[in-house]
Amino acid sequence: MIIAMANGKGGCAKSTTSAHLVHWLALKGKKVALIDADVQATSSMWVNALGVDCRVKSIDPDARTLVDATAELEGLFDYVVIDGPGGLTEVVRCSILVSDLAVLPIQATGPDVRAAGDALKLLRECAFIKKGAMPRTVSFLTRVNPRTKACESARAALAAQTYAPLLKSMITARQVVQDGYQAGQTSFSHKTGPGLEAATEFDKLFKEMDLNV
Repeated sequence: MIIAMANGKGGCAKSTTSAHLVHWLALKGKKVALIDADVQATSSMWVNALGVDCRVKSIDPDARTLVDATAELEGLFDYVVIDGPGGLTEVVRCSILVSDLAVLPIQATGPDVRAAGDALKLLRECAFIKKGAMPRTVSFLTRVNPRTKACESARAALAAQTYAPLLKSMITARQVVQDGYQAGQTSFSHKTGPGLEAATEFDKLFKEMDLNV
């Protein structure tokens, strides 16, 4: 299965979600590869620091290079996770078109929800190109404070669209998640406290994505 983080907005937790998903799949004994198409290479460095069994391929943010990398890895691994770049619409579009599942992480802020409209427009374009053979698409809210009106408003706005159905699972804003990259860990590295709480949320999220694990 090819899973693409398909929101072209920078800073929307694509790399955080990619690293956590790779770690989660590896812990379940799956053969997993990561294609990092972001020039910052955050997810590549993060996953390498985890020390899990994962093939990491960092590539230039180029559509043709992405297609070649995906074709190379698809038959060798159970799961290929694509961490796309911020902006660069053509590369994001390509990642959607080659995927089996396109995932849109969206922060629960007004500007981020409005910016998600660009990603949803891109999904509509891909649906037209694929003529009914679109990958499955989902969206979810991340870095949220569940008790705020901003979260409530974001959920209401995103629930109204159908191109990337909004999952019930959300990822709460926690410092332990933000510190994971620097520490070379994900939430799944923790057995107690806020780290375990975050791991429980990510586990619930990935299960709701229905990845056939």
